[in-house]
Amino acid sequence: MLARTLRSPRVRFSAAIPTASMADVAFLLLVFFLVVAGIRSDVGLPVTLPPAFATGSQGVASLMTVLVGADGAVLVDGEPVAPEAVRSTVAAYARQPGVPHVALQAHRGTPYDAYVAALDAVLIGHRDAGAQPHLTLRDPASAE
Repeated sequence: MLARTLRSPRVRFSAAIPTASMADVAFLLLVFFLVVAGIRSDVGLPVTLPPAFATGSQGVASLMTVLVGADGAVLVDGEPVAPEAVRSTVAAYARQPGVPHVALQAHRGTPYDAYVAALDAVLIGHRDAGAQPHLTLRDPASAE
């Protein structure tokens, strides 16, 4: 009888994996990858624009207006021009004496690639003429 009372039921021990430090390791890995990862902040077109409406079109002797419509159509001084011809038109305009300014405007619904293509044509046209590009911001109220 004594032997029965000394025997206790089997106690099973389960092997537990200590997970208390896993949160620390995950946090350290997160901090490491945030510090090491390169975050680019210079996204967009590198264009230095003049102050908004500082001089307006009154202070500019000669002004060429390039409008890009919502459908991608390009108007130069109110006349429809093929997008490929904008470069040569701007180059001829930039060769004029004085400081010619170009106002580039786009409709809100203009596709981004059409606007960038028009901007490239204006900048390359100035480069072809050997002139410094002078972009002008126009008052939206005066454009309507």
